[in-house]
Amino acid sequence: MENDDILCKVVAAEKEIRQMVEDEEARSRELIERARKEAEEEVAQEQERLKASLAVAVEKARKDAEEKATAIKASARDRAERIGRIRDERLREIVIAHLDSILPLPPLRKTP
Repeated sequence: MENDDILCKVVAAEKEIRQMVEDEEARSRELIERARKEAEEEVAQEQERLKASLAVAVEKARKDAEEKATAIKASARDRAERIGRIRDERLREIVIAHLDSILPLPPLRKTP
């Protein structure tokens, strides 16, 4: 009988230990699931922040490029107007003065 009591106590303790292990496993799964969900939410929030930041950066780059293009066009227009005001005779003089750098001539050969 005493052996039966001991065996019953061992079986009861084993059942209790199994239940405790199962409860702990369930708590662990819940903690893991909660941590996974929190991580997914953080990732989603960071993605949204990055999208917003990208949109701002793209808009700034577009505006900067637009301003730079406007400045370049204005400068080109001013230059074209200045060139357009040069008299033909003066323009010929300028072209002739720079003709060698524009279209270099081959060196002259000496004839024997």
